[in-house]
Amino acid sequence: MLQEKIRAAIGGTTRIATSGQDGLEAILAEPPDLILLDIRMPGIDGFEVCRLLKSSPGTALIPIIFLSATYNDLRSRIKGLDLGADDFMVHPVDDLEMVTRVKAILQIKELRDQLASLQDTQGNLRAQHSQLQQRLASCCTKMLSFCQGGSDGMLSITEIAKEARTQLAFVNETITGNCSRPNQPLAGSLINKGSGR
Repeated sequence: MLQEKIRAAIGGTTRIATSGQDGLEAILAEPPDLILLDIRMPGIDGFEVCRLLKSSPGTALIPIIFLSATYNDLRSRIKGLDLGADDFMVHPVDDLEMVTRVKAILQIKELRDQLASLQDTQGNLRAQHSQLQQRLASCCTKMLSFCQGGSDGMLSITEIAKEARTQLAFVNETITGNCSRPNQPLAGSLINKGSGR
């Protein structure tokens, strides 16, 4: 069976849904890394399932490969791809070709996920950088005010030194935390085996 060959080639687990509605419920309950989708199913057809998944932010980035023996014309293939499917294959499918396409699409998904993670990290670093600048500017303002000899509510040298130590400790913790993160590989495992998927 094709499903067993894919599972053997890439690891992980597979699930089968017998209708479009069952498929949607299973996907929403536990989003998979990849969806192999037939068009002709009881109830909601594959085109509608694809449209619903691609229009929802929680499932829009899950890759979908259409597999169909009935809808093998050019118009159906174009419709599937226009709805957001990543690939469209017609039965009978060569097992090796199918496994190769699945691996390629999972690699693209892994790289896309890593890019999103790096973009999140970049946003966090920008926010931390801004916070560091504000804290250091505040500390410098206090020190400058003290050095200029102001007396109206000024801090003592001991208080300024304590504030400077606090700010430097914060800077050190922030930098150390960002530098000690393990490097993320550019290409990692294709299946999240730890989560049973």
